[in-house]
Amino acid sequence: KQNGGVDNAQFATVTGAGVIRLIHTPTTQGGFNADSDQIKTSIQPVFLAKTDVELQETKGLSHTVFTHLSYTWDRDNWIPYLGIGGSAEFGKNDGSDCNDCDTSCSTSCDSCIDCSLSQWAVWVKGGLSFN
Repeated sequence: KQNGGVDNAQFATVTGAGVIRLIHTPTTQGGFNADSDQIKTSIQPVFLAKTDVELQETKGLSHTVFTHLSYTWDRDNWIPYLGIGGSAEFGKNDGSDCNDCDTSCSTSCDSCIDCSLSQWAVWVKGGLSFN
């Protein structure tokens, strides 16, 4: 039952002074039944080839704008200040659709997926400094 989904499943054993079964959890360490906990392994395993994996790349490009305005008051022994700002980031995100619109021209698809974040932020900043 343990690791039963492997390719060409066979019960795992160790050879040496006789054949010793490899079990998931020995009964001395809390295992229930050595017969049902024997591990399976791949005899003649099936390895991944380069053609089994579809290689994809990602690329990201974004543009950010931001501003911050602040004002500082002039007082005798303390200096209060207050500021407000914001930013916005615009990113291109195509997903994995290729040639998703009807066009008469020849378009080409590369293996890259455009994935960039778009986000925005607003902040308020204030404080005091003392002489």
